[in-house]
Amino acid sequence: MVTIVGSIAALLTTSAMFPQAYKIIRSRNVESISLSMYITNTLGIIMWLTYGILLGNMILIVTNIVAFIPASTILILKLSLSRNSLKTADQKVDF
Repeated sequence: MVTIVGSIAALLTTSAMFPQAYKIIRSRNVESISLSMYITNTLGIIMWLTYGILLGNMILIVTNIVAFIPASTILILKLSLSRNSLKTADQKVDF
């Protein structure tokens, strides 16, 4: 029973980021995304993955590998799209 509850919890929290990643990929809009939140979240996922590997716990390992996909995608898009919007804004400034 404990494994079932843990598996369902892992599935829900892992899948929660996929809609956000999909929305960002489609809209290319990362203005309202918190960079510090996704840095912290991605590092947390890496730590949970490491913990799962050290324990040999396949549920932790698999769910955190899966969770890393949307989290790192969002983080990369936030960094790259924010940088691109800064370059575009700099080019529009008239002196």
